[in-house]
Amino acid sequence: MKFFLCRIALLCSLLALPVQSFGGVDAFFRTSPYAAAAMVCGMKGVCADFVAQKHQFKKNRENGDDMVVKMNRDGSLVTKLVQKIDLKRSAAFLIYGALYQGLVLEYSYNHIYPRLFGPGQDVLSVLRKVSFDMFFQSPCLTLPSAYISKAFVFGNPIGGAVRKYVDDVIKQKLLLKYYVVWVPVMFFAFGVVPDRFRVTFCASVSFFWMMLLSAIANNSGEESSSSSSSSLSKNSIKAKKQ
Repeated sequence: MKFFLCRIALLCSLLALPVQSFGGVDAFFRTSPYAAAAMVCGMKGVCADFVAQKHQFKKNRENGDDMVVKMNRDGSLVTKLVQKIDLKRSAAFLIYGALYQGLVLEYSYNHIYPRLFGPGQDVLSVLRKVSFDMFFQSPCLTLPSAYISKAFVFGNPIGGAVRKYVDDVIKQKLLLKYYVVWVPVMFFAFGVVPDRFRVTFCASVSFFWMMLLSAIANNSGEESSSSSSSSLSKNSIKAKKQ
């Protein structure tokens, strides 16, 4: 009987762990909203970019673009598989996730927006918040900051990052893809999700969006490199003809 009661007590304690854990998480998000947002969004950015890079490795393997020919010491040629995680690119998404998506959006969504458009979750207030976010903050700050963060990490000029963002908006339909995903998400975030979990909820959805953004940035980079290489080959052909 005593052993049976001990097993029941152990089972009850195990069942209570999720509740206690959630209570601790809830308290952490209440008392340290900026630290929680930066931590969640930073780790989300790294994980999303890692998954995107692994997907790109698989795509390169299917196309045969991940093989390089090297010469051994004896003069024989061998093909080797080249798959290396771009740590600088992951660092860019870490910085973007922690600083902008974590700190800036926490302050914007939960402090500035309530002052500008009201603290309520009524339809009119939510519509104003979503409209401002979609048509001003996102195209002017949220999306460009991702490109600028990457340029900062790689040591590239800011002007080039802005031009690349504009190019992706025009050629890759970046804003259209953004609106398809984020308009319904932000209506739910401002209308249903509690304030302290709003940025975390957006980060969970943004995990998949960051993979898409990383893939878009990578594809645009491949297109620019292929176009530059093709133009270089054309110039070399012209030079030979002359």
